[in-house]
Amino acid sequence: MMQSDFGAASVQVSKPARSNRQRLQARAAHLAATCAMGAWFLLGIIPVIVILYSMS
Repeated sequence: MMQSDFGAASVQVSKPARSNRQRLQARAAHLAATCAMGAWFLLGIIPVIVILYSMS
């Protein structure tokens, strides 16, 4: 039976260097995705709030 030793075969994985423009684009894309998720959350929760409010 073979045992694997993860410590002996560790390989360093380095990220490729990004330019400032690529970093800015990635940050802007992340911000846009976050806002889009927030918008979908509001679109989903607002009808529930309206229904609960109308029942009271």
